[in-house]
Formats: sequence, structure tokens, C-alpha cells
Amino acid sequence: MVNRKRLLETFMEYVRIDSESGDEREMCLKVEKDLKDLGADVIRQGHAKDTHSNGWNLLCTLNGSPGLSPLILSAHLDTVSPGKGIEPVLGQDGVLRSTGPTILGGDDKCGAAAMVELARSLKDHPVPHRTVQLIFTVGEESGQYGAKALEKDLRLLAPGNALVLDSSGPTGRMVISAPGHAVIRAVITGKASHAGNRPREGISAITTAARAVAAMKLGQVDDETTANIGTLSAVGATNVVNPRIEFIAEARSRNKEKLKAQTGHMTDCLMAACHESGAALDYGIEQLYEGFDIPEDHPFLLELSGIFRSIGISPFTASSGGGSDANALNAMGILAVNLGVGMTRGHSTEEELAETDLYDTARFLWKAATFPGQTLPKDRQTNHHAAL
Repeated sequence: MVNRKRLLETFMEYVRIDSESGDEREMCLKVEKDLKDLGADVIRQGHAKDTHSNGWNLLCTLNGSPGLSPLILSAHLDTVSPGKGIEPVLGQDGVLRSTGPTILGGDDKCGAAAMVELARSLKDHPVPHRTVQLIFTVGEESGQYGAKALEKDLRLLAPGNALVLDSSGPTGRMVISAPGHAVIRAVITGKASHAGNRPREGISAITTAARAVAAMKLGQVDDETTANIGTLSAVGATNVVNPRIEFIAEARSRNKEKLKAQTGHMTDCLMAACHESGAALDYGIEQLYEGFDIPEDHPFLLELSGIFRSIGISPFTASSGGGSDANALNAMGILAVNLGVGMTRGHSTEEELAETDLYDTARFLWKAATFPGQTLPKDRQTNHHAAL
């Protein structure tokens, strides 16, 4: 029931709208209009101080047959940079790319376009379906700020499981495990001195940081844990023992205790190096989001696998090394699986999306919406997550 031509046109239209993180307003207005043109009710959610955006989250519920388990669909409307002035083209090989020095924006306008196409298809073909709630978030790329803001209005969310349409890889990929993510920000303060006349009177912040980093376990720490230094920033003259350096690093792990241990190890290295040199240390640890891990035999995954197979797509589970809105939703107690939508080489000017994957994503959503799913117990048919 999916209109393939209309779907492609919607995708092309969406990626042409500039919506780098923090500047999603025009994209929000466009999606809101497209849904309202169908007669749907759309709710704006999230304050700028929470979403870090000039736009807002959009929630739209497509009411279906009572008693069937609702389904939440989620995609984000922001992109990474360079995402201004995107001009997409469909090549003769059936692959969508940007013609200029920009990303394509398939991450995540592929998911957004497929969700809007589902709403249009259900309007065109009013067949029985389960209640489907469409959630379009802002600020995902900058820290899942939009999804996190949903927690303040959980009463607005349908009492169902969620599909986040935001993973790389082919249609059929189900991400059931993703790491938690923490960032360490530190400033090491030493003592300035003339590097030629009085070097021993100085305390080099750069040398101190180098000793700390040299002692850290970084890269692929183990099968579940990674760590990386993103910033070591110090600027000064060569004839001055540099007294200040900024340090920013991250750690990720699918194991909560391992994440805590890794950040502890990294800060211990910083403290030990500063103690040795006599430098001062000021640091903080920010938990950006929690990890999640869904059992492979979970009934929802079995249901999704059956839907994929019914349209000729082979499903498979996978783990991710990065985060998505699925992390935020799972942290709120909403079971959320992140689905592959076909995008490859994301966050780069070489980003690609096969048109067949865009179409297959929309076909899957149609089948998932019209699939009966599980019957809800009567005491849950009107409940919301806030009441669970």
C-alpha cells in the first residue's frame, strides 16, 4: 500500500530542508504541516532549554483498533554538519547521494519520510490497524536532547513498544544492544615559567597530560568497552612552560559497571599524573545516556522477525557501538529497538542510501501497523507509561 514515488519525493524534499542540530524549526514546521494536512492531530512537545533546539518534538497518534498493542515509531529531524544546502540525487545504480560537499541526510530523514508515508498510506487505504504513535525528535545528534525531554511528558506516550528508525545497515537489522556513554572534561593547571632560563620552576600541564594519557587504557578496551581522547588543547609560546591544558575524553560500554570502572580508571590516571607533577586538576564526568540490552528471545523481537519475513526480508540482531534515541527510550522504561534503514557511511559527505532500503523501510512500517500484534490486557488498554 506504500506509494513508492511519493515516498521518494518526500525524502528528497525533507533532505533539502536545512536542519542541523539546534536549528530544526523549518523541518519541524514541514513535518507538522504534512501530518495536519491529513487531518491528524499533532502535539508539540519539549522546551528549548531541554531540547537545545529552536524546534520541538512532534507527537502524532494514528488511532487504531482498540485492544491491540500500540506501536511507537520514532525518528529524529536533526542532522549533523555539513548539512546545509543538501541537493540529493538518485543515481542510475538506485543509490541516493548528495551532489555537493554535504551529507545526504538519510540519517534520519529516511525514517521521518517513511513514517509520514505510513500516515498517508493509512489515510489512502483505511484498513484495520493497531494504534501507531509517530514521534519526531530534535537534538538527537547533539545528545538525544529531544528524546530525553519526552520524560517530562510520559503521559503523552502510547503504552506500547517502540521502533527507532535510525540505524545504519540494511532493512532487517535489529539493534538490541547499545552502550552507555560518559564524557570526562578536565582542566590541568600547572605553573608558567621561562622554558630556557627557569624550566625547573615551571609545571608543564602538557607533560602532565601526556603522562596521564600514556597510562590510560584506550581504544577497544574489551568486547563491551571503548575509550577515546577527543581533545587535548593547549596554546602557548615555545619559550614558556605551558601552565594549562584542556582534556575531553569519552568512554562507552554496554556494561554499566564496566563504564563506571573505565571512567574511574581514566580519572585516576589524571589524578596520579597531577600528583606527581604538582599540577592542579579540575574535572567532571557527565553520563550522556545509559546503555540497553534486549534478550534475543524477547516476544517483541520474535514479532518483528515474523513481520520482516512476511515481506521477504531476513531479520537479524546486532549490537551498536553508538547511541540513539533508543537509549533514551529504554532508559524511560519503554522497550525500544533501533532498526536498520539502509543508510551507509553516515556522518560523512560519502553518505549513501539505496532507494530500495527506503522503500523496504516503508513497506515494513505498513506491515507492522496492520499486523495485529499482541492483545493488551484490559487494565492496560487506556494506561500510559507514566502510570505503569
